[in-house]
Amino acid sequence: MTRIKLVSVRMILKNRFSLAYKFLIVFVILSFVVRLILMVLSGANVDLNIIHFVKIFAIGAYFDVVVAVYFVLLYSVFLLIVPSRWIGSLMDRVITYSMIILMLFIVLFGMIAEFPFWAEFNTRFNFIAVDYLIYTYEVLGNINQSYPLPLIIAILVSGVAGIIFYFRRQEIFKCIFAEKMRWTHRLMFAAPIWIFTLFFLKWTNNQQAEWSSNSYENELSKNGIYSFFAAYNSN
Repeated sequence: MTRIKLVSVRMILKNRFSLAYKFLIVFVILSFVVRLILMVLSGANVDLNIIHFVKIFAIGAYFDVVVAVYFVLLYSVFLLIVPSRWIGSLMDRVITYSMIILMLFIVLFGMIAEFPFWAEFNTRFNFIAVDYLIYTYEVLGNINQSYPLPLIIAILVSGVAGIIFYFRRQEIFKCIFAEKMRWTHRLMFAAPIWIFTLFFLKWTNNQQAEWSSNSYENELSKNGIYSFFAAYNSN
């Protein structure tokens, strides 16, 4: 029985989809840390009773999972369709590393950007952030004047490199490039990502995080990246 359990755990954590699911876990953990820091920065503006605390982090975790699933959707399609004979090939390695580095860079950049945005507007990303994206050149000029841009870039690169190093220490890349799973087995791991994606697209919206009369608590319950795209779609 114990042997069966160990095999099952290994099958879940050490297979072709290990990187996708590990990214999901790392994203949720990092989002929790960001939410906690923003809550501390909010100070007395947040009602810190246990019920509100649980609601903020429970609803927030839901939106974090939504965003994480959206991030790994495209990669899960790649993992499913690539032929078994190409697993571990140069193409497989280049695409995998390129996608995970890009995803991590976007995630870490978004999380770092949330702190100055919160300090100025006391909110997650909204239509103002969308305007910033439109006027990128002017915004970058202002950021370069107000913040140490080389330091921010160094933190981003170090963060991405650190997470990649962690994945390598966990032998995640070794597993995904060596595990030549049958297509049917890969489908078992890809299907939940697609099913949850369809569910989230149909039944999730940013207003669901607005449960409190306290605007700080509502914003803390949201995910910054999700809020950004929600604002972009409604802009």
